[in-house]
Amino acid sequence: MKTKISTPHRDTHLNTSITHPLPALPVIPDLEKKSTLKVCIASPDFVGPVRNGGVGTAFTALGEALAVAGHQVTLLFLGGDWCENLTIDYWIEDYARKGINFVPLPSPTDFEVDAVWSIKKAYEAYLWLRDKEFDVIHFSEWCGPGYFCMLAKRQGLAFGKTTFCVHTHGPTLWHKLSNGDYLENVLDLQLDFMERKSVL
Repeated sequence: MKTKISTPHRDTHLNTSITHPLPALPVIPDLEKKSTLKVCIASPDFVGPVRNGGVGTAFTALGEALAVAGHQVTLLFLGGDWCENLTIDYWIEDYARKGINFVPLPSPTDFEVDAVWSIKKAYEAYLWLRDKEFDVIHFSEWCGPGYFCMLAKRQGLAFGKTTFCVHTHGPTLWHKLSNGDYLENVLDLQLDFMERKSVL
């Protein structure tokens, strides 16, 4: 079954009718019954290891608010052990004092993901998260970090009891167009595809 969404637009010359081939991913009904949730926020940016970033500021505030509310919060840092400020060990301890589990995304030890950074990290995030039992996982659409996780859920391979929340922050195409840039290479098209599929 296809879902059709029509968006009104001032310019009558543009066709803004979009057909989505996939239904929205379901919210897990049992989620409402739980008082304490296991929540993961996966991002390449969090306050501390990264000096400045909108996604990081928003996700850090979300994680801290959820921890204060009594939920079990894990921040999965897609940057791995890379750090602009102090050391990763410092930030692990700093977040632990706030009741938050800060996890630098480990790279697979048995093989190398041969792809550009954003695609590599999205796949490595899938590998790390697929065996965990989180009730909710938050991603940004920017650079598609949740793409492979949501693809696996749609295909019935993993995350059967997990609800995904995708925060729209600012996709690559929007950044390009607002800066007067063009899509210049295959990576731009890949990122645009992953970001679009992440929010369908």
